[in-house]
Amino acid sequence: MDELVLVECHVCNARVNAHVRGEITEREDFGRYVFLECPSCGSPTVAHQRALAADHRNEIIWEIARRIYPRKRSANPKIPESIRRSFEEALTCLNAKASLACVVMCRKTIESLARHHYSKIRNLVSALDQLHADKVIDERLHEWANALRETGNLAAHDPEAVVSIEDARDLVDFTEAILQYTFVLHDRFEEYKRRKAQGVGTVI
Repeated sequence: MDELVLVECHVCNARVNAHVRGEITEREDFGRYVFLECPSCGSPTVAHQRALAADHRNEIIWEIARRIYPRKRSANPKIPESIRRSFEEALTCLNAKASLACVVMCRKTIESLARHHYSKIRNLVSALDQLHADKVIDERLHEWANALRETGNLAAHDPEAVVSIEDARDLVDFTEAILQYTFVLHDRFEEYKRRKAQGVGTVI
């Protein structure tokens, strides 16, 4: 009988008893990496487990598997916590296929981004315009942010609103791109410029 390991399938978005198709054991810290196959969709997963104890038959009891591939999607830790929390909730809604709730949280994430830069905002439209004018976001990101705002408003206030899972997934991607540009790539480029100014890494 195949060994089964409970793990979260990234395709089914559910915890499944996956079939073990291979493993590599670590001797030093008594752990193992297992190659798993989802019984529902057949998708592969790599997980890590640590040994907890041995049972009366001297068989190892393993802890709950921690998925390491595909890596679980999450917000970059460089993003401020309040903004990261809203985006993480958008990801949770997307995984649950709750499209309306997902795009509402995407809008909230962008509003949190605006409040991070400006202590007071009259409305999100003017705040996004100000972010664009101050060159915090460029023209394309400004367009994406407004798409997030409009769809989020529709999802929150129109009882007849329908948002497809494909649209929700796109809006999550747009939200993540805006956050990456604003909080991650911006700082990385500033660090790059600092190194160049100091002559670090210059090839002569």
